[in-house]
Amino acid sequence: MPSPKRREVDDQIALVGATSAGKSHLGNVLLGEERFEASPEHGTTVMSGYAWTADGRGLVDTPGLLDGDESREEAMSIALTSSIVLYVTHGQLYEPEMAFLREMAQQMRPDEHQVILYLSKHDVRLKTMPEQMRRKIARELTAQVAELRNHSSFYGVPVTGPVVGGIGHYGAIRKAVDAAWDG
Repeated sequence: MPSPKRREVDDQIALVGATSAGKSHLGNVLLGEERFEASPEHGTTVMSGYAWTADGRGLVDTPGLLDGDESREEAMSIALTSSIVLYVTHGQLYEPEMAFLREMAQQMRPDEHQVILYLSKHDVRLKTMPEQMRRKIARELTAQVAELRNHSSFYGVPVTGPVVGGIGHYGAIRKAVDAAWDG
């Protein structure tokens, strides 16, 4: 496999995922304050936003991947210049998301990038979905992560997840992000 093109990688987290996955809300949680506009309405983030974490690292909130080619290209560009990509999803990944992740990994360098897959909106699933259905979603997403790890394009790029969270359930994602920074 050819070595990916060398590009400048910043010490920052890119929040990437489909529209309405919960990227902006998660960014606000990681920041400890409301910096990104978050709404239950579809497609609140129309352009990337940037903020600094308490420890001086950057956090970039991107528009949803499925909102068109410009949003996808912007998310890809930001992901490839970020040391950590926090891919946010609210369920099983759609094929365009899998294709995005494979393409992204082909252009990453294992020594400079990490990917964390975050399953958001767990709090909603706890209230609205039977446990059997929640487990099925987690199994399907875990299988997709295994498929990504085994895909030749992900050779060497560290992938963590899926990490499950939602309102009141953010401890695991904070630990995963801290471990990625320290790794």
